[in-house]
Parts: sequence; structure tokens; C-alpha cells
Amino acid sequence: MQTELNAAAPGGAHLRETVRTCNRLYWMGAREAAQVSPQYAETVFGVTPDTAEWLLSAPLEAVLDLAEAPVVTFRMAVTPSAVDNRAPRELRHLHMALGAAGARRGLP
Repeated sequence: MQTELNAAAPGGAHLRETVRTCNRLYWMGAREAAQVSPQYAETVFGVTPDTAEWLLSAPLEAVLDLAEAPVVTFRMAVTPSAVDNRAPRELRHLHMALGAAGARRGLP
């Protein structure tokens, strides 16, 4: 399985930049959240306690280096039922937040 996007392929360079942008936004957001509180970063961004602590002391260059990975370095944390557009928006957002908080604590 090839994980590196071929820049010569149609849309390859654009998709590669999209991956970098997603990673940069994620890791910079997680770093800012860790500066508020490591627990906040754990809940909102899904990072481990060790990663949250690392984000507090890591140099900016080390955090930005994570954005250079050829794949998105985080995973979606919502269930299909949370994105069901038939449910009211507030209910979907609450479902996502509770699911993320439960996942961080090892709850089903």
C-alpha cells in the first residue's frame, strides 16, 4: 500500500498540501490547548497525557515537523450517528463531545 502521494498524479500536490495543512492546524491547536491545560488537549484533541505534556515543552519546530508526515496524523473521533444530519445540530455536537470525552477515559 502506497501512503506517499505522487505529486505528479492529478491533484497529488494539492492533496499533499491539504494533508500538511490539516496536520499543522491539528498540532498547533493541540499545542495551544495543552497550554490552557493538558487535560483540555487530551479531551478536545484526543492526544495522550504524555503527548499533551510533550506539547507544553516541545520547541515550535518539533511540533511543526509533525505536519510534514505524508499522512494525516490524527483520526476522526465521531461515530456515524453523530454526523447524521437528521438530528438537531446541538444534539449532534453534544454527542460528539461526550463521545470524545468518554473515549479519552476508556469508556465504550
